[in-house]
Amino acid sequence: PSPRRSARQRRGRPRRLQHSHRAGKSGGMAASRSSMRRGASMLVALVALLCLRAVAAGRPLVRNVRTNAEFMRLLNYHRDVTGMGVIVDFYSDGCGPCRQIAPHYKELAKRFKDQVVFAKVDVNGNRETSGLQRIRSMPTFQFYMNGKKRHQFSGGDLQSLNHWANQFAREFKENNVRVSRESLEAFYGKFAPDKLDNLDKVIEKAGGESGGKGHRSLIKALKKKYGEAPESEPRYDPNAKAEAKGGKAGTHEQEQQQQQPKRPQAKAEPSKPNLHLASLEELQSELEKRKAEIEAQLEEQEDQNGAGDDDEDEDGDAERNFEVWQAHDSGAAEQLAIIGGGPAGLSAAVYAARAGLRPVVIAPPPGGQLQGK
Repeated sequence: PSPRRSARQRRGRPRRLQHSHRAGKSGGMAASRSSMRRGASMLVALVALLCLRAVAAGRPLVRNVRTNAEFMRLLNYHRDVTGMGVIVDFYSDGCGPCRQIAPHYKELAKRFKDQVVFAKVDVNGNRETSGLQRIRSMPTFQFYMNGKKRHQFSGGDLQSLNHWANQFAREFKENNVRVSRESLEAFYGKFAPDKLDNLDKVIEKAGGESGGKGHRSLIKALKKKYGEAPESEPRYDPNAKAEAKGGKAGTHEQEQQQQQPKRPQAKAEPSKPNLHLASLEELQSELEKRKAEIEAQLEEQEDQNGAGDDDEDEDGDAERNFEVWQAHDSGAAEQLAIIGGGPAGLSAAVYAARAGLRPVVIAPPPGGQLQGK
């Protein structure tokens, strides 16, 4: 081979090596991108699994009530639907007795699950509810049955908590009963057909169709009068959702849900916020927009307040001007001289002036520390 050709070949070899190096680099980038995609998909799957676990776990043992509207919904729901008693703990994170009794309170909630409802209200986070309930000390425990307050006490009295939790669980077990209209019709048709016309009055006297203590009293009275009682069913069954999935609906709550017609969902209007339809970019944009509006409002307030403050500062500076020292005509010495105009020197001068000593402060011209020369 000629020298020129061999030189060309020598020059071409590094180029081929360079091309192969670039190809290997691009292949590595593609592999890293594919691994990133796989990692992202695994992360999404993990988040979805955690969400499913959170949904499966349901509500916590002790429900944290953050607003007064949520507080009232809680009481009304268990008054109208479940019939369970509600115990509310008004606490504060900085309260020592609250921290001490919190594990015992959670243990009670675990022990009386599906029999008594346990809730807590942070008096600093939910001031509206704690103010309306006139909470003055922490912890304070309130006890509600059928939407009405039965009892209240302050302090970490674990014995009283046990007593009221047991009482509420016992009352729920006794009054967790409901007699349906069909059952009453069949019963009166068998034993007292003449009272079928007054069936509405009987149900109203028993407290309505939701069940509870009135239905329990009705069953007891009918059994005493006729020797038999109408068929009844539990007013609230904590396993109702699982049974409903299997095609069974035995509680009043399930019947109400089945009887209610499905309402068509209204289309979301663009002018109203609809979080579940917004993308992440839209949410971030809305947050930045609101943040800018709040900052503009704060700056406007500061400007309005700052105008009056500047005038007051200028007037105050004019009043705080010190007299320049001049020697006495008689040549007498000063009673008190303070060297330095720092914090210590100015403090000494203030107290000396209050004592009527007329001190002289020896310090640099204005513009030094604290600008108080």
